[in-house]
Formats: sequence, structure tokens, C-alpha cells
Amino acid sequence: MAALPLPCNIEVEMSLVVSCASRSGLQLLLRGRGTVYYRAYILDQAGHILRAVGFDCADDAAAKQMAARMVEADDIELWQRDRKVAVLYATRYRLYFYDTDGRLIAPAMIIVADSDDAAIAEADKRIGNLGAELWAGDHIIKEFASKH
Repeated sequence: MAALPLPCNIEVEMSLVVSCASRSGLQLLLRGRGTVYYRAYILDQAGHILRAVGFDCADDAAAKQMAARMVEADDIELWQRDRKVAVLYATRYRLYFYDTDGRLIAPAMIIVADSDDAAIAEADKRIGNLGAELWAGDHIIKEFASKH
């Protein structure tokens, strides 16, 4: 399914404004009329701002869609001036390892993936002979038995 263009302009690191919905393709341009300026704050795992990306969009819904495209390994807070519009969370999984006696080996490994299946595949590559549990939020996605 092809992604639909959004009625937004994006400003990367506050130095360049790029249209993501121009009829003639990707163009450099000044902020358009009838749009609202938004800022997406990319946050580290402790909630501190790593960087900000400013962009113009027609409305909150378009701005949320634009910000959702930026979500990778980090959470994003979307703001329009002094109003928090949304928080978009990266999908993080926790992988807990157990030794052959069933004792927890800490700390947990964080896996960022866009689906349970992708997280399971990544966890499977990392567990080796150890037992492990893959968690998302407050529930177990999969238990991996130790390989003796």
C-alpha cells in the first residue's frame, strides 16, 4: 500500500523547509499559507530532548501522521506552540535472559521493533543457549527455552 502525501511542510533541524505534499513533487519552499507550525521533539529513553524538527501542516491530524513517520527508536512529543498535541511512542520490547539454572541475568536488553513478530525474530538472534522472556508493556510476548 503506497503512502499518501500529507499536506505538510517539514523543517529539519530548523534550517530547511521541505514540502511533503506538493503537486509537482518534493520542492524547497517557504512556509505555506493556511498551515500551522508544529514541532516534534525526539526524546531519548530518559525523556530528554535529543533534537527538534519543525514543520507546517494543515491540522493536528496531518501533523500526527507526519510525526508518526518520524518514530523509530525514540518517542516523540508533538507540540503546536505551547499546546501538546500528542505523544507518539516507539514500540519497545524488553528481553530478559536466564542462565541454565533459571536465574535472571540483568539488566534487560531493549529491542525496538514495529511488530511482535519482528521483535521475536530479533530476540531469537540474540538469546544463544540461554532461556529468555520477551515482554511488551506488562505482558510476555514469548518465552524461549534454554538450549542445552
